[in-house]
Amino acid sequence: MAQYDTYPKLLNGIEALLARDDLKTDIAGWVWLAEIQLQRALKIQSTEKISAGLSFVADQQYVTLPTDFLEARYIEVQSNPKRFLYPQTADRVTNLRNNLTDGQPRAFFVHGGRLELGPIPGSETYDLYYYGGLTHLSSSNATGYLLDKGADALFYMALLHSAPFLGSDERTETWGKFASELTEAFRVQSWNEKAGGGPLQIRPDVVA
Repeated sequence: MAQYDTYPKLLNGIEALLARDDLKTDIAGWVWLAEIQLQRALKIQSTEKISAGLSFVADQQYVTLPTDFLEARYIEVQSNPKRFLYPQTADRVTNLRNNLTDGQPRAFFVHGGRLELGPIPGSETYDLYYYGGLTHLSSSNATGYLLDKGADALFYMALLHSAPFLGSDERTETWGKFASELTEAFRVQSWNEKAGGGPLQIRPDVVA
C-alpha cells in the first residue's frame, strides 16, 4: 500500500477512515499495539545491534540497557589489548566483585533492566553487542520493516485495536477478517523471503 508508506501517512489514513480528528494519540497507540501483535504473529526474529562508544561509570556496578534490548551477546572493552565480557551466572559475577578490585570487569549478568558487572568497573569505553527488537514507528522513525512489507496488515490490525475503544462493533468483523487474511499473507511472504520461496514447514521448538 504505497499510500501508507510512511508513519504519518499511516496515521492520517486511519484518522480519515475513522472520520475523527480527535484521536491522534490514540491512533498512535493502536499502531504500536498492532506492531507488537504482528511481530509475535510473524515470529519476526530479533536483530543484532551494537551500542558503540559507551563508557562505564567508575565504581558503578551496572550499566543501563538500551530500550530495545532483548538479549545480551557480549561486551567489547576498548582497552589495549581489547577484552571481551560474556554473560555469566549471578553467583559468578558476585564472586568476581568480592574477590577482585582492579576495576576491570570480566563478566556480567542481566537483571532488572540492568547489566550487572563483575568486578566493579573503572572508567573504560566499551561496545555492547546485543539482540534488539524491531524499532517502533514514530515521528523520528517514519518507516520500517512492518510498514515496508505489510502496510495493509498493519493498517487493519490498528483499526481492529481501535474497535473496543470506539464501540465499532459493526465494523469489527470486517476489520478482523482483513487483518487475519493480510497477516497470514504477510507471514507467507516473510517465510518465502527467508526460505527462498520454499514450502512452509513445521519445526520443533526444541532441537534434540
